[in-house]
Amino acid sequence: MLKIFILEDDPELHDRIAFILESVPGVTLEKAFDRKHAVEIVNQHDGKIDLLIIDYHHGPLSSLSELQRVAAHIDVIFCVSDQRTHPATPGWKVFAVIERSFIASLMLLSVEKWKLEHLDHHEPIDPLAYCRIKTKLLIDVSPLYADIYARLSEQKYIKIFREKDVFDTNDLIRYAQEKKIEYMYLRIVDCGDFVRKYIAYIEDLVRKNKPVSIDEITFMHTAIHESVQEMTEKIGFTREIQALAKSQIQLTVKTMGRKPTLKNMLKKLEERTGQYLSDHSFLTGYLACGIAAQMEWNSEATYHKLMLASFVHDITLNDNALANCETVEQATALGVSEEALGAFKKHPLRVAEMVRQMNDIPADVDAIVMQHHELPGGGGFPRGITSTYISPLSAIFIVAHHMSKVILRDKTNFDLKDYVRKTSEMWHQAQFKKILNVCEALVF
Repeated sequence: MLKIFILEDDPELHDRIAFILESVPGVTLEKAFDRKHAVEIVNQHDGKIDLLIIDYHHGPLSSLSELQRVAAHIDVIFCVSDQRTHPATPGWKVFAVIERSFIASLMLLSVEKWKLEHLDHHEPIDPLAYCRIKTKLLIDVSPLYADIYARLSEQKYIKIFREKDVFDTNDLIRYAQEKKIEYMYLRIVDCGDFVRKYIAYIEDLVRKNKPVSIDEITFMHTAIHESVQEMTEKIGFTREIQALAKSQIQLTVKTMGRKPTLKNMLKKLEERTGQYLSDHSFLTGYLACGIAAQMEWNSEATYHKLMLASFVHDITLNDNALANCETVEQATALGVSEEALGAFKKHPLRVAEMVRQMNDIPADVDAIVMQHHELPGGGGFPRGITSTYISPLSAIFIVAHHMSKVILRDKTNFDLKDYVRKTSEMWHQAQFKKILNVCEALVF
């Protein structure tokens, strides 16, 4: 049980703070209206107070010297008129300083952050029952009708936001930057609200023609891909999840324009330490659209097919090392289980079937997905077909798929001319040779 002690001489503000904190589970409150009473309470509890909240606004800080003497070991949250002008607080264990005008929004956040750092308070849960979501995505759709969790360890999660709490940019700064919390977690049963709100968020960007930078679209696309992949693994490729994927593809294609340029996007990927699967998905689609543009197949419909195929082509895989393999032989060499190896061998077939079950999907997307591991000489899988039986869009995708893997293995040293030279033998068949030739015109 967390024991919080509040020192506040304004009865109205005292009751307001107490009301906010009474909603925190596992908390008991002690209250004092003056300094003398506060010293007495701290002495009575003899070290059993966990957190001290002081509204500092009357007299010099030295007037709290007696309380400081007995409470020097206790973490303190100070409430002040203005963070920029409040005095230094040597001798206190200051955990946070909150401006009085923001008490309603920041007090609960500060206490929950304190719990996250200091207590072994957790809910034993099944990790499969929860879905990891990028913190920034949750901000875009706040407030959610769901509880939001942070992960302490494999089996320990703490609830940091309750249903309908507003999670704003200030919270992102505190959690994502100060506390290095890049991801938060929703219960799988609560993911529907997130999915619906994010679809509406994307549709609003498209409808209002709001500009989206290459940095933003790179982040959004890869972050949504991570979420879609995780939700698909745990609850299936539902209609709502399909709709989220299609909405993101629509925004990506719109942002890309008729002449996709790779320079800024690759620079952004160089800075990332994200998931290989999501980066590979985005980069493969972008490369495929860039190649199509050089071949003057630069219609929005073509881009949509290539980007959608790229988004879903590895959606059933959850192992980054396995997804990085190009052949069955490479996957076998990893020493993975028979089940994992079987899933790798079958994933083009399985995802192609998933695509066929989607509503309003353009023709050819299932074929692109089915053929993305085929090779022009017949050494690919799952069917081992030769270039004669590989569709033109699939051929573009296959080259982009391979180039993406090469780039992501060494982002900073990729050289396009060197790639064309080294793969000329691999892509020497007619349509593949033409594709490789136009690759030299890509803008990196």
